[in-house]
Amino acid sequence: MEMQRVLSVEHDGHNYGLLAFATPTIHIVKVEGDDEENTQLSGVSDELVQSIKSEINNALSVWEVSIGQSDEHWLLDNELPDAAYDEANLVELNTDDGEYSAFILTELDTGNDQYWLLTPDTPPMFAVEFVNDDVRMMEDAEIDEIEPLLSNALDALLEEDNEDEGEE
Repeated sequence: MEMQRVLSVEHDGHNYGLLAFATPTIHIVKVEGDDEENTQLSGVSDELVQSIKSEINNALSVWEVSIGQSDEHWLLDNELPDAAYDEANLVELNTDDGEYSAFILTELDTGNDQYWLLTPDTPPMFAVEFVNDDVRMMEDAEIDEIEPLLSNALDALLEEDNEDEGEE
């Protein structure tokens, strides 16, 4: 599983940063309900994903990508083209972990069940400390301590990206 550096900041002689997967994560959810107001989404097991993987990859082939599994996540094997995001619906989801936005890349109907293939609007990021040529995942207490530093650096990076988009 390849990771990419989103940002790094120095603080008190340490080099901290955020890493994200190099390619988008994918969430496969089962869709139940007859209309938007009654739609219920439920996560599916890795075993189920494995059993419908060929159908998933067939549905994603329009974007010339397929899925693969890392330790805990399903990932695309390549970056999605901008057109995939342009055509996807952005939805707000409520989960046990809170709210987040995701793109519905495609809807998959296997005949018996219907699934959505989602990718988060904001990719999952992992707080790390860069030590020499190595990366150390940080503990929750450490993250709590430097979260304002990382948050400010990320806000500045996003603001810079927005300014660059405005110039194009």
